Amino acid sequence: FGLRPLRPELGERQMQHGRPHLGAVALAVFLKTRDAKMKGLAGAGGVSALFGITEPAIFGVNLRLRWPFYIGMGASAIASTLIALLDVKATALGAAGFIGFVSMRPEDYTQFFVCAFASLILSFGAAFAYGRYLIAKNGSIDPDGAGAATGVGGDVPSATADPNAYRVASPLEGTAVALSSVSDPMFAAGKLGAGGAIEP
Repeated sequence: FGLRPLRPELGERQMQHGRPHLGAVALAVFLKTRDAKMKGLAGAGGVSALFGITEPAIFGVNLRLRWPFYIGMGASAIASTLIALLDVKATALGAAGFIGFVSMRPEDYTQFFVCAFASLILSFGAAFAYGRYLIAKNGSIDPDGAGAATGVGGDVPSATADPNAYRVASPLEGTAVALSSVSDPMFAAGKLGAGGAIEP
């Protein structure tokens, strides 16, 4: 009669679509970070992810720091298992966030919310605890932040050419400089990969 059982793989998809875990880990980052820019992004992105708009949380916080994304995936897997065990059925896949209950059969609303809140609580708790651990260990929730800021363990490549290196043609003329000397902190810290820069 138009009902779809949420098998584990569909449950995973629904929990990914429901996204309470993505918002929860971003909100944990919001509470633990000392960086004003990250705090603003994590707060707004976390709240919007709870209601289905996940791009700010995913790209601005979770993938940037990496560990929140992994924690969210684990919480999603556990909540998806609960969805399968509780035999939650959907009439459609489509609504996102906590308002995703409208896609469920009315008799499955309670089970859906149990799974969504389980995902939220697990991911928030784990992210908050891991954030505390990182602060105690590195002084920052960014696992790369402490080393990049102090130069310890940064291993940023120099702009000195290796005699065995490949020659790369450039559409710009200028002076090659170390990537660590550019003004963008993401490139300077080497978070987007090794490389160099050209000062025109």
